[in-house]
Amino acid sequence: GVDVNMGCPKSFSVKGGMGAALLDRPEVASEILKSLRRSLPSSCSVTCKIRMLASTDKTRDFMAVCAASGAEAITVHMRTRDERPADPAHWDEIVRLWDAAPVPIVANGDFFTRRQIDEFWKHCAAAAPA
Repeated sequence: GVDVNMGCPKSFSVKGGMGAALLDRPEVASEILKSLRRSLPSSCSVTCKIRMLASTDKTRDFMAVCAASGAEAITVHMRTRDERPADPAHWDEIVRLWDAAPVPIVANGDFFTRRQIDEFWKHCAAAAPA
């Protein structure tokens, strides 16, 4: 498969219009995904990784664009473009994002041990609407 990293905040990526720069240009991100989907065999998965945008609605909209453009799964790094590993991941946001697109949504950020994964699931259960 091919995974398009639309979340890299490193300056060399952003200055080159790659990585997290694509979060500001959904039309370009869409064209990349569509082009990959057209060019690759159907047996090759096309997925993408993004970061959270300035608002939940903007993140959901971007996720919907990715799915409509051919992404078969979307990984969401649970930090914004300006946040770094020292900033805690926004696990609470996943319950507002997991139904944003009709493809699998993968949460990423602050998963270093099995215990943290277990805590994430507990957090999700507590935060999910009843």
